[in-house]
Order: sequence, then C-alpha cells, then structure tokens
Amino acid sequence: MRQFSIGNYGTPAAIGKIADITHAAFLSGAALLDREKGIVLLADSFDGSLYRVDINTSKVFIWFHHRLLEKIRTGVRRVPRSQRRQAPSRLRLPL
Repeated sequence: MRQFSIGNYGTPAAIGKIADITHAAFLSGAALLDREKGIVLLADSFDGSLYRVDINTSKVFIWFHHRLLEKIRTGVRRVPRSQRRQAPSRLRLPL
C-alpha cells in the first residue's frame, strides 16, 4: 500500500485497490456511508446503480438500482420531409 499525503494534515492516507467491480459500467462518484464500519457507496451513472463497498472485507454488491438513475439514451432520428406531418395553421381547443 502506497502512502499518500498532501500538506501537513495528520496521518497520511493509504491508497490501494480494494475490490474489482467488473460489472460496473462507469463509476462516477463515491460517498462515505459509515466510517466506523468502512462502508462506501459508489455510483454507476451509466447503469443507474449504487454499489455498497466494504473496505475491510472487499465485499461489493448492488445496494440500490433504479432505471431513472440510468444514462439517458437519446437519439435524433431524421424524418424525411415527405413523412413529416404538417402543423395546423390554427389551433382549435374544445371549450
């Protein structure tokens, strides 16, 4: 484990690999959930999942998943002019 420190802030941080998360697509954020237990949450912004990582045991599992957290898959499909609907010249609303 390599020691790492910036400035004089106390104990140097230890940097090293904790676990392989091979099924994650794009890990884009991390949050410390419980310092005493060593629990960290990692966000996969492509898959819409939050992974719970135990830094003491290297166990990883999906803690939360929802499709609304997934990457928005957008695409622009060009519609040929002959297939476009013409907009009405006047909008009529029922009263």
